[in-house]
Amino acid sequence: MKQDLDPTHWQDRKRPNWWKFMERLPAAVVALQIVGADVRATELWIGAGTTSITPDEPVALAGHRKLRVSNKIESPVTATALALESRRENEILDQAIIVSCDLIAIRHGVLEKVREKIKPRLPDFDTRKLILCATHTHNAPVMMLGRYTLPESGVMTPDRYVEFMTNRVANVVVASWNQRQPGKAAWGQGQAVVAHNRRAVYADGSARMYGATNKGSFRGMEAAEDHDLDVLFFWNRDDRLLATAINVACPAQEKEGGRSMHADFWHPVRESLRKRYGDELHVLAMTGAAGDQVSRPQFNKRADHRARM
Repeated sequence: MKQDLDPTHWQDRKRPNWWKFMERLPAAVVALQIVGADVRATELWIGAGTTSITPDEPVALAGHRKLRVSNKIESPVTATALALESRRENEILDQAIIVSCDLIAIRHGVLEKVREKIKPRLPDFDTRKLILCATHTHNAPVMMLGRYTLPESGVMTPDRYVEFMTNRVANVVVASWNQRQPGKAAWGQGQAVVAHNRRAVYADGSARMYGATNKGSFRGMEAAEDHDLDVLFFWNRDDRLLATAINVACPAQEKEGGRSMHADFWHPVRESLRKRYGDELHVLAMTGAAGDQVSRPQFNKRADHRARM
């Protein structure tokens, strides 16, 4: 059965089944120690942190063909780090740090910069196991020089933003790693209708992104949609939910465009989860294999809008 989910109006909507699933997951029952050769002798160490990567100056916003200079901050753009290490007695079995960033993409050279900055500060961590990923919001700062022709003054340049952002990310990575402690992990899967295919197919065999679906030649959407919602849960040694990683097969493009800087639908999702589970909950936003998906319905738009009013 379809579960309606409008992430930009999260607090005003009926909670979908996956939310109820989170509520009834008792840590003592479903928490899993990290899988190893001998689970009973293996420990999972967890650390997490969140930092703002929002600049305090106007920037060019990524994601459109024309230049857009930010004129306000609608919501902060953030980076959330999750540090994981598996141990058996005094032996380190594996380790990784994953950082989710409210950016359109992780551009060439950005990951390498962060690795360079954390290497002298974390001598016991293999920097090759640092992973950065992006939510694909179209309202975050540009990180590519030459992408747009910028004004001569009054706008933070992409190289300056990359330096600022990688410093912030390096700091939260180091803090998360240094705060790791024994914990527990579990996973769950639900369904939530976030993604909608955005390519309409017509009688002549053509297809168009954001094509009209209210004309006679419309035949259907080009491809399938993935409504699965995959969640990882991480508790600390006191059974407090420390972090969650949420994967949806949809980019953060609910409200792309305009000149405001924001994290798109992930900001209200995080805020709502923190109200329920505590202000210190760290939420890793993960974008799955989305293809031509978007969080805005392309078919039956008027009916969908009327149902939400």
